[in-house]
Order: sequence, then C-alpha cells, then structure tokens
Amino acid sequence: GRTMEILRINSQAATAGVATTSEAIALTSAVTKAYGDTSAEAVRKASDLAFVTVRLGQTSFPELASAIGKTTPLAATLGVKQEELAASYATLSGVTGSTAEVSTQLKAVLAGLLKPTRGMREAIARLGAADAQTLIQTHGLKGAIDALLGTTDGSDTAVGKLFGSTEALGAVFQLTGGSAATFETNLREMESAGGATAEAFRKQTTGVNEAGHAWNLLRETLRAAAAQLGDVLIPILLRAVEQLRPLAGLLLGTVQAFGRLPQPVQNVVVAVAGLLPLLAAASWAIGAVALPVASMATRLATGANYVRNLARSFLGLAPAGAAAAQTLASTVPAAGRARTALTVLAAGLRVVWRALLGPV
Repeated sequence: GRTMEILRINSQAATAGVATTSEAIALTSAVTKAYGDTSAEAVRKASDLAFVTVRLGQTSFPELASAIGKTTPLAATLGVKQEELAASYATLSGVTGSTAEVSTQLKAVLAGLLKPTRGMREAIARLGAADAQTLIQTHGLKGAIDALLGTTDGSDTAVGKLFGSTEALGAVFQLTGGSAATFETNLREMESAGGATAEAFRKQTTGVNEAGHAWNLLRETLRAAAAQLGDVLIPILLRAVEQLRPLAGLLLGTVQAFGRLPQPVQNVVVAVAGLLPLLAAASWAIGAVALPVASMATRLATGANYVRNLARSFLGLAPAGAAAAQTLASTVPAAGRARTALTVLAAGLRVVWRALLGPV
C-alpha cells in the first residue's frame, strides 16, 4: 500500500544517504507535510531533491535532515518551489556556513519576506505587487530578491532595511551576487532531479558497497522489529505496572514502617530475615536425609518381624521337644549321662522360648 511504498522510499534514501531510516523520514516529512502533499510521489520528489543537494553542495543527508525543517514551513507559505529551496541549500552550504547555519540564514530571508519591514513593504509597493507571495509567484524566490534589491542602491544598509536581519544578508548577497550563476546552474539540476534517489541507492548497494549494504539492511530490519515489539509489549507492561501499583504501595508502607522501628528491633528483624534462608536450606537437607533413613528403618523393622516369625515357627516345636526329651530320659534309667544332657537341653529350649516368644 501507500504506507509501505513511502517506507520503501525512505529506506532506500537512508541507505543511499548513509543515514538512518528515521533521519530519512524526518527529511521527507519536513518537506511533504509543509507543502501539504504526503503522497509517495511527493516523498520520492523530496528525497530526489535532497540527493541532488548533497551532490552539488557541501552537506550530507543527515545534516540536511536535521536542518531543512527550519525553512520548509515558511517556504511553503510564501509559495517558494521545492526546487528553489533545494538549490539555495546546494548553493550556500559550505559558502556562507554549515547546513545548520544556512538554514538560519534562509529562515531569516523567508521571515523577512513573510513579515516585511516598512522598507520591504515600500519596495514591494514600488514593484506593483500586493505582497511578497505575489512577487515570488511571478518571479520565483531569487527573481523576487533580485527585484527587491533593484529598488535600493545595493548597500548593506539599504538591504538591511529591507530584511531587518543581519542573518539574512549573507544569503541574500550570495544568491544575488557572487553565487548567482551557481544558483541558476543548481536550479536547472534540481528541475531534473527525478531518479536521484534510485541512482544513489544503486551506487551504494552494488560493487564494493554491497557487503556494507547487507549489514545496514540487517541492522535496520532488527531496529524495525524491535520498535514493533516495543509497540506490543509497552501496553502490556503498563497494565502490569498499574496492577502492581497497590503492591508497590504496600511494600513502600512496610519499608517506611520498618524505618520507624527502634534500631535494636531493626537489627533483630534483619537477623531473623537472614536466618530464614538458612533454615529453609537446613529443612530441605534434613528432609532429604530423613526420607531414606525412614525408608531403611521400615525395611529393617519388616525384616526383624520376618525373622521373629521365622523363629516363632522353628521354636514352636520347643515345648514338644522338651517334653519328649523328659519322657525319653525317664524311660531310659540306664542312660544317666544322656538323661542329664536331655534335661539340660529341654531347660535351655524353655529359656530361649521365654526370651523370644514369652511364657510357654
């Protein structure tokens, strides 16, 4: 759509002008919004004129982007063509000062035409025009200035009475004097500026510049993705902050209350708070050891019970064995030693039985 085409043009302009996309947008927006046409064609024209300005003048795309917005509203109001404004920057940059200084000078010139001094009004009237806008519409910016200076003797004092600003004088004298021919040449270049952005983009993205272009493209893509992600996350974070505001108030109140406590009480609270993590760790360690020990104890108890039951099973024969031994001993009087041994064995079995299983 229209928006994507405008973004594509600005992206190309940023690459070709070794600038950021935001700088390209700032430049083209300063022109198109001031002149009341924000279509893709208008954006392309503003970009093309900017590249011709950079090629002909002593300026850069980022410098022009940061400075041109000072003059475009006044230029549009006066009816100054974009080509004339661009030719003025190309002519004056590096001659009367930096791009920013040229903007200040041109702004003073345009302001002097838009809000004329008494001397300017008299000069416009002598030229038979209703106002400066009419004069510019008829003669163009430089032609209007030439005509106005023609009503004076050309001295600094007389020209100063027209514009009422010392900042304007340097630009005026250059455009009508020493740099007049350069301005005319630059203006013709501006009138055929179409395609300048595309050509600058081609030079910047092919040959030895191709690798650098690929890196810049990746950087701009990541920057755009980050901006879009921020647009999504910022509302969510704001809602989260709004919901957490009561908790923040509670925490603040708690901290303030703590601050009002006596110092000894604060020390105790801090000490207890410091012990809590240690207690939690100790509880976890004890639990980690206690569970295996408890499991082992359960298994030992089960094993002991099994041994007890096994002993009960084997020793359950002890009373019958003891009785049989006594009967055998009483029926064999001749076996004295054997009888004594069997009696001792029976007594021993009873003792063992009582110890393990209780009374027989």
